[in-house]
Amino acid sequence: DTPQWPKEKVTPVEVEEGDPVVLPCDPPKSAVPPKIYWLNSWIVHIAQDARVSMGQDGFLYFANAQVGDSHPDYICHAHYLGPRTIIQKEPLDLRVAPSNSVQSRRPRLVVPRDPQPTHIALRGETLVLECIAEGLPTPWVTWRRLNGPLPPGRATLDNFNKTLRLRDVEEADDGEYECVAHNSQGQARRSHLVTVEGTGALGSTGRRAGGIGSG
Repeated sequence: DTPQWPKEKVTPVEVEEGDPVVLPCDPPKSAVPPKIYWLNSWIVHIAQDARVSMGQDGFLYFANAQVGDSHPDYICHAHYLGPRTIIQKEPLDLRVAPSNSVQSRRPRLVVPRDPQPTHIALRGETLVLECIAEGLPTPWVTWRRLNGPLPPGRATLDNFNKTLRLRDVEEADDGEYECVAHNSQGQARRSHLVTVEGTGALGSTGRRAGGIGSG
């Protein structure tokens, strides 16, 4: 069956300059999750950077809104590979009002929502850990492993440092991975607890911590 986006009444998203914004997508569920794209009515991709980017959940996150973000046509497209179908959500109208009292603020992590997320992966899989922060100035994210160095040659950063991708995970990758979002006003931290199936109890290996993302 071809997925159908349920009809919905869309109201403008109204914020002030400097505020954080989240534009939801929520495409219809399917056996194979769709690929998500954000475009405007001219079929041009919404520009993404450290301030504005899409999360693994398909939502579009703004660390802080700028007046230039105001557009009536933020459109979430869902590409279903099975039926080879692309459907789109009703356009979202983002309105950012200028403000004379924009204040800097320390980062706050909006993803993950869980205060201590846990992940169970199968040996050989690719595991993706994610941290998305709001704040002003735009926060930058760095990653480190608390119980040893990051897996050499298998750890990469994507989405402007907001995702840490671990390829071909193995039992030795068990442990705690911490992201730190920081700007001139402070920082916010979140730890991801990782277990690779088939291992024993989690625990520190006693190796030094290794970091990534500070470049």
